[in-house]
Amino acid sequence: MNENGLVNKLNEYKEFISILIFFAGGLFWIYGFFATKSQVETMREGTHVQVSKLNCVLEQNVKMLRGKMEFQYFTDLLEENKQEIREVRRFIRNARQDQQDVHDNEEQLLELEEQRSELKTEREKFKRTMEQALDSLTTDGCNKTSDRR
Repeated sequence: MNENGLVNKLNEYKEFISILIFFAGGLFWIYGFFATKSQVETMREGTHVQVSKLNCVLEQNVKMLRGKMEFQYFTDLLEENKQEIREVRRFIRNARQDQQDVHDNEEQLLELEEQRSELKTEREKFKRTMEQALDSLTTDGCNKTSDRR
């Protein structure tokens, strides 16, 4: 077959060849347009890591805010306790009543001072929680946590 014979033979099938080329081009376009399974998996893994980091940041923010609120709450309780202690001490100093009243107020003073110590301990616990959460947020602790997973 010479060159003219081949062209004549292909000319007979030109519609069929053009349909094949059209569909082959469509398949290449579909492959390029839609993600492959490996691309979807890569995106899923990346999204999972981002969601994990966001959850970590959210948890740390919640811890920090809770710590701030509790710290302020215990600070307010300590201030009330301080005022009560002052009142009891003032009453004891100015006591002109019988010894039983003074003794009862001294017991109340001891209870208030014990309560003050407990409040300080609780307040410090929440202060540490708040500081740890803030430290985790500022030192990028969430990245370190999600890298370990």
